[in-house]
Amino acid sequence: MPASDFMTESASDFSSSVESFDLHDMIKGTVDKIAELAHTDKADFTSADMIDMDEVESLVKNAIVQQLSQRDDIIMAKNTDIGVDFQPDIHVEAKKLTELKFYCPLKVQREILPSFDEDEEEEFFEDTEELSDFEILEYQSEISDAIEAYQCDDEENRGIMAYLGDRKRFADRVYSIFPSVEKVGERLMGVFTCQICGELR
Repeated sequence: MPASDFMTESASDFSSSVESFDLHDMIKGTVDKIAELAHTDKADFTSADMIDMDEVESLVKNAIVQQLSQRDDIIMAKNTDIGVDFQPDIHVEAKKLTELKFYCPLKVQREILPSFDEDEEEEFFEDTEELSDFEILEYQSEISDAIEAYQCDDEENRGIMAYLGDRKRFADRVYSIFPSVEKVGERLMGVFTCQICGELR
């Protein structure tokens, strides 16, 4: 890593740490004050009287901006608070995303309907049968509908990346992953369409 990049990253980490320590110190000071008053027979407290909420909001806002600035997919983030209620107070510019598709072969199995053996007088059936590439093509719309029906509200913007957000370095570079199927030549292929920031490495 170039020295300049290391210094920039270290400075960002330091700024974020300062905000965290300031907020921690404020909380600790409030705890100490309440504990002190609790020994004077005072039992009930109003948090608004004990905490400077404007200062808390400012510290939290600055910490959010600092962490946004450290993400690989964000160009810049800035606190734009001018003290006017109901106005935007954080400005963010994201890096442009590019599309990348990954293709994989499909293996599709079809359930076999139960059949009846008159000689045995018992019901029997095979569980599934594997479809050929030609047969799979006939089910393209059904497979697409099933994939869409399986998606939940959490996947609306980022697809299955909604479940991978805890993998920080990966999550910063890959914005979304959506599964689908596409006809490629005479085969139906599974597809993962990704919106990525920068290069995957």
